[in-house]
Amino acid sequence: MFHQLNHCFSAPARRLLARLLLAGSVLHAGGFDLLLLQCVAWAKMTVSYSQEVGFKQGLNQTFDGNHPCALCCAIRKQEVDRQSILPELGPKKQLPSRLQLFSLPEAPQRSPGEWIAAKTWQELLPDAPETLPPICA
Repeated sequence: MFHQLNHCFSAPARRLLARLLLAGSVLHAGGFDLLLLQCVAWAKMTVSYSQEVGFKQGLNQTFDGNHPCALCCAIRKQEVDRQSILPELGPKKQLPSRLQLFSLPEAPQRSPGEWIAAKTWQELLPDAPETLPPICA
């Protein structure tokens, strides 16, 4: 089948087609196709309801959730179907923040007098190394 495309389309057209198919696949996998359809449904509902009851009331009816159109119902059903097909991934893991990744260990709780009276770091921080490792190896 693809060898037939070589005769029908030029190389730039084939690259464009491949990019469009890839972009469409990524958008579909991410659920953006339903988001686009939902935006279309909201636009149609706003226009339709505004013609019936005025713009302000039509806008309220569009987004109140009590007046879904047929397209909204179909989108909702599709979302539920997709969720039932996807496997459960378990609880989301909390990733550490930048501050947690690069923070120094907590200093021991000492009174100000202890900090001033200490003569060496080893008195204050017994777990500290004698010398610091080199920055560059």
